Amino acid sequence: MHRLVLRRPAVDQAWIGAWCMASLGSPPRAVLFETGYLSQVLGLVLDDERRVVVKVRPWADRLVGCAEVHAALFRTGYPCPQPLTGPQQVGDLAVSAESLVDDHVQLAPEHDSSQLFADALIRLVDRAPPVSELPALQPAPPWADWHDRDRAVLWPEPDDRDGDLNAVETNWIDRTASIARTWLLDFPTQSVVGHLDWYSANLGWRDRELAAVFDWDSVGAQPEFGIAGLAAAVWPATGDPGDGATLQQSEQFLHHYGHSRGWSAQERQAAWAAGLWVRCFDAKKAQAVHNDPDVVFTRSEARHRLQLAGLPDDV
Repeated sequence: MHRLVLRRPAVDQAWIGAWCMASLGSPPRAVLFETGYLSQVLGLVLDDERRVVVKVRPWADRLVGCAEVHAALFRTGYPCPQPLTGPQQVGDLAVSAESLVDDHVQLAPEHDSSQLFADALIRLVDRAPPVSELPALQPAPPWADWHDRDRAVLWPEPDDRDGDLNAVETNWIDRTASIARTWLLDFPTQSVVGHLDWYSANLGWRDRELAAVFDWDSVGAQPEFGIAGLAAAVWPATGDPGDGATLQQSEQFLHHYGHSRGWSAQERQAAWAAGLWVRCFDAKKAQAVHNDPDVVFTRSEARHRLQLAGLPDDV
């Protein structure tokens, strides 16, 4: 039996207070909110009136590179919270702080929403530092990790639960992901820096203008078609099961992104293949805990997306 075991840390307010005093020079006066899925995230008002967000999560070496990307994008004027510290390694935890960005909402779906999401990602990729100038950003988060050539098995370790997805009964989900991954790994291209969790909850908007991008722990280095393909598969999602992008929404996103970049037909197909990975990964996690994977991703949709990727659809 596979169990859902969230790996979110839970440190107490006294610990947070001591860290804020040592690292920010002021203790918290009030807690505005506490949230987070894989991280413990607290919005705080400090005694010196600053409004900050403190994030606590398990340490990973890749977070150093993610923080450098975040800081570099902030310096260019890209819409994102101002990084204030970190990440600092405290035992087996990573702790950091950034300014609190107020007054933003998730983007209401309109005819131009896919274009706005695509343009915002293009700007991020264009302004990000080259991969060669950064500490290692690998491994990618599991939902984006089709790119690890050294992994002999299909699935990486799940991000939010115990269990081995490779030990779960094989079905069309595994075949679909394997077809896409095998083809992608044979497609030669260079990696760039991008955001690998480009969905609605991670972007804040004001009057349909981008106010801030969040979750810079999800930065990674992949071919640009992989970054865009992952985004196209999930961009309107709000976090509920099965609320990824529809085929039409993915098509709109990739049409605009690919046209802006002057992509070839093969690069567009590669982006469709990359999007299959994240949808299959989420469906496989659902299967692993005996939920219905069709709520997350249907076999019929997988076949349509394989066709658009120019891949065999007999899954």
